[in-house]
Amino acid sequence: MSVPDHTPVTVPGTTPAPVPGTTPAPVPGTTPTPVSDTTSTSHVYRAYGTLTTIQSASALVFSTFLLTHALQISAANLGGLDLANRYLLLGRPLYQDRLLEPVLTFGALTVHLLSGAVKAGIKEFVFKRKKTSSEKNTVVETLISVPILPPTTTFLPYHSFSGFLLVPIVVTHFVVVRLLPRRHFGDSAFLDFSYISLALQRWPLTADAVRSAARIEKEEK
Repeated sequence: MSVPDHTPVTVPGTTPAPVPGTTPAPVPGTTPTPVSDTTSTSHVYRAYGTLTTIQSASALVFSTFLLTHALQISAANLGGLDLANRYLLLGRPLYQDRLLEPVLTFGALTVHLLSGAVKAGIKEFVFKRKKTSSEKNTVVETLISVPILPPTTTFLPYHSFSGFLLVPIVVTHFVVVRLLPRRHFGDSAFLDFSYISLALQRWPLTADAVRSAARIEKEEK
């Protein structure tokens, strides 16, 4: 009596599934990726997705202040300084509140910048881990299906760069309208847009630099 042959048969054009609990054999011509390396990369992608969520949330919070302040400034184009000052008095209690100001302005902006900087570092880390030029051009998907490489947006390719350029302008604005009045007068709540007019006349070169930066950012968008 003949003994049955139990040798596995591979159907042409298919790849046999690995047996549970065993490590699959490497595909000929490729280098297997270590399990520890794959796990580390997975954690990096997960962190990137979390940072994207945090950055988007902080942008939404800061937009509350930005929209309120922009409406106050825009009112000057319709009714001059009088109308702008009235809107300033209406919106100021929202973003200059002792409890809300650190959240709507400093906190949201700081979180947004830090998360963006860390994301840029992660993208650079992933880029350097690629071995060949063909792999560098591959779009790497995160766990939430957000591409890490190439740049986050093609519609506004210089969005992050222009955002970091605005940081010194925002800091200068804060120093002029908040810190200096507090230091010399003890408070800044009594100021209106006439103070901004005085500042533009007092430091015309700085004002021209700010306007030029604003025009450059608008052209980039």
